[in-house]
Amino acid sequence: MQARSIRCLGLSVVALVGCQSAPDTASNACAAETRAETGPLDDVRLGRDHALTFEIVDAQPAVPARGDNVWRVRIASANPTGSIDEPPTLTVVPFMPDHGHGSSLPAVVTPTAQAGELEVSPVNIWMPGYWETTMTASLGGQTDSVMVKLCIPN
Repeated sequence: MQARSIRCLGLSVVALVGCQSAPDTASNACAAETRAETGPLDDVRLGRDHALTFEIVDAQPAVPARGDNVWRVRIASANPTGSIDEPPTLTVVPFMPDHGHGSSLPAVVTPTAQAGELEVSPVNIWMPGYWETTMTASLGGQTDSVMVKLCIPN
């Protein structure tokens, strides 16, 4: 009986030491991640088909973080030929390609008072690691998309 107790105690100590010395893999992965953007998302992005531009005019938090993020996105024609009276439509889909899953919370898109701007909330990036968030928009009969590549530390 006493040998069994000592063996169990030994396994418990090994388990605790292992947990305490485990590396912060998400933070380390972000430091070495070459696919991800760094810093604020405040630039104008040309869509993949060169039809529309996407600008994240405001992001809360400014540097995307784990959990619910809020983005205000401005959509415009890359080659404006006149006035576009209709508001743009937008879908936003976060996806974690290394794990093969997305977010369980859909991003809700709401028009703002500013022409061409939409608020997206939540952009739910719930897990640390590398994320690719695809924004697809339609405006003036044109559809285009852009991908925002992020690494989220713990």
